[in-house]
This record gives sequence, C-alpha cells and structure tokens, in this order.
Amino acid sequence: SYELKEERGISGVMSALWRRLSQPLQPKVPHLDSNSRTKFLSHSFSRDKLHLYNIQNKDTFFNNATRSRIVYEILRRTSCARTCQTTGIITLIAKGVYDCAFPLHDGDFKSSGCEEQRNDRQLLHDEWAKYGAFYKYQPVDLIRKYFGEKIGLYFAWLGIYTQLLIPASIVGVIVFFYGYATMETDVP
Repeated sequence: SYELKEERGISGVMSALWRRLSQPLQPKVPHLDSNSRTKFLSHSFSRDKLHLYNIQNKDTFFNNATRSRIVYEILRRTSCARTCQTTGIITLIAKGVYDCAFPLHDGDFKSSGCEEQRNDRQLLHDEWAKYGAFYKYQPVDLIRKYFGEKIGLYFAWLGIYTQLLIPASIVGVIVFFYGYATMETDVP
C-alpha cells in the first residue's frame, strides 16, 4: 500500500470540488472508500517471495475469487488413481464420482439487517447490479476483490469505453434532430 500525496493549490481545490460534486454518484461501499488516500497494489503470488507480502492474517490473505480459483485448480489436477487414468474434476463428474461442481458465493445476495453487516455479494447487488444504480460509478475495487483482477479490469475498461461513447451519442442525437427539423425543406 502507499499514500497519495495531498494536492495543493488550484489543483487541490478543483479535486476537492470534484469529489464533493461527484459524491452522489459514488456507490456506498463502506470499506472501499474512494476518497481514501491509501491505495493498494497487487501482484501475482509467489511462495518464494512470501517475506515481501504484508500478511497479517493467513486465513484472509487471499480474497474469495483467488480462493475459488485455487480450489478449482486443486480439483482439476486431482487424480483418480484406482478407477480412472485421467485427472481433473471434469473426469470425476463424467465418471459419476461427483454430481456437479460450481463456485460458491458468500451468502445470500439480498440484504437482511444493517448496512454495515453486508457481505461483498450483497454490496455488489445493492450498489451495482440494481437498475436504480445505473447513474452511479462502478465499484471497481469491490468488483476486483470479489471476481478477481481480470474481471475487475474488464469492467473498468467497459466503464471507460461507455464514457467515451457519450460525446458520440450526443452528436448523433443532435444530427438526428437537425435532419428531422430540415426534412421538409431538403431537396435531394
């Protein structure tokens, strides 16, 4: 993690003004405050560089998405020595050892109780996946935490791409109405 420097002068005033104006558009995610001055970096895990990671609790070091991928890799590589010659959960499902395999989610997606006790899935459902949240910014840090780096990066790119399409759509609407208004006087 690292701390962002405090902006000074006119850029600091403009930044504070922008944060205040865009506050209603921010998702209400309590532990991932977008105004926080502390930012976190991520890196591929390597067991031989364990001393470089700031591991405070080994039980919560990996997020849910990474844990699901680790369990899937273990199941995919597990060999069935006595009955089958191949490896993997797909083979075990095909042989009837398992009925099916799917990733688990952490609890129900519908919120019950106070806002501080919502899990990541409930936060994503309430602040991102509902139609009423269409005008808000995406909680990209929470998406990255829940689904993983690649999917978080995908939705970050999708948000930027959608914002880049707004000026083109405004020009398109203006051209459409201009064409509609001058349709009667246009001579082909």
